[in-house]
Amino acid sequence: SQSAGGPHNYVPQNFDVIEYSPVLLIENPESKEVKGINTIKIEWNKPAVGNEFYFHNLGIKVDSVFYDGERVLLSEITETNPTNTYNSIFTTNDHKIGEVKIYYSGIMPSEGGVSNWGGVHYSNKLLFAVGVGFYNDEVSCTRNWMPCYDLPSDKALYTGTFIVPDTLMAISNGTLLEKKDTLGNFTKYKWTLGKDVVATYLLTFAVGKFSEVDIPSEDVPVKAYMYDNQISAEAGKIAFKLVPKMIKAFENFFSYKYPYETMGYYGANIGNMEHQSLVTMSQSQINKTATANDTMFSDAAHELGHQWFGDLVTPYDFRDAWLNEGFAVFTEYVWIESQFGDEKYR
Repeated sequence: SQSAGGPHNYVPQNFDVIEYSPVLLIENPESKEVKGINTIKIEWNKPAVGNEFYFHNLGIKVDSVFYDGERVLLSEITETNPTNTYNSIFTTNDHKIGEVKIYYSGIMPSEGGVSNWGGVHYSNKLLFAVGVGFYNDEVSCTRNWMPCYDLPSDKALYTGTFIVPDTLMAISNGTLLEKKDTLGNFTKYKWTLGKDVVATYLLTFAVGKFSEVDIPSEDVPVKAYMYDNQISAEAGKIAFKLVPKMIKAFENFFSYKYPYETMGYYGANIGNMEHQSLVTMSQSQINKTATANDTMFSDAAHELGHQWFGDLVTPYDFRDAWLNEGFAVFTEYVWIESQFGDEKYR
């Protein structure tokens, strides 16, 4: 048995996660309660009976786990120095490609503590997930809403399905594949990142009443999801007006196209976090920016810059997260230079 590694100690694994396909039933967002199934497709680089697959979950309870259709036992492992807790299952066959199906339920937690940032929050009638925490030992917080190998070294495809009350909207990373009414006054929203892989800490979702604002763009579709009122919708139009120009500026400077199919921002009471293709932004900051008519909005540029630095190119573990932030700060100044020239950049 080898270590799963941790947020500050990357350990190569015998498996590679290919895809996460979680399905979450959220009947009452205010309660933060979830009933979920996460189907995880994995590929083995050492196919053999008895290989171990590791996954993390925090707060939510794992009800049962199946590997290639057969129920398997779960072992919890706690390491010290550094402290790291995760689950282990043993494979039951020699298949090169395997499927882990995890049934789970419970209250999705936030990280709590001095700065209650990472994890799942309910505030201002909005349920939403922030992918990293500042004060917890885990750093990655996607384990707070779906069981997964929650370390940045293993990127995977993602398709997330959210079944929510039909008076609300569910948003997540990527493109909306399906919106479908279901029995019992619920609506199913299915989102996908398509062919783009993602580190788990860059996943997010939000459930609430949104105004969906389309930002005029010639190339990459840009959307802003604001609290469902006219004031916040208008603020979104102003604050994110120049995001298409930011994308062009970064593409020109780095000679590399924007890496994803869509770009989006949503307003919450906590921000900002560079979730892949769907950034969480502080709604109060959006409102202040719009009131000041500050369409340059450097924080929006910063989080957009992360789509290249941190999201497309991701460190193996969080010891090197300073590179993500350093380059994202640099992109703020690339944006300034593109609009005002070298002197203003200096």
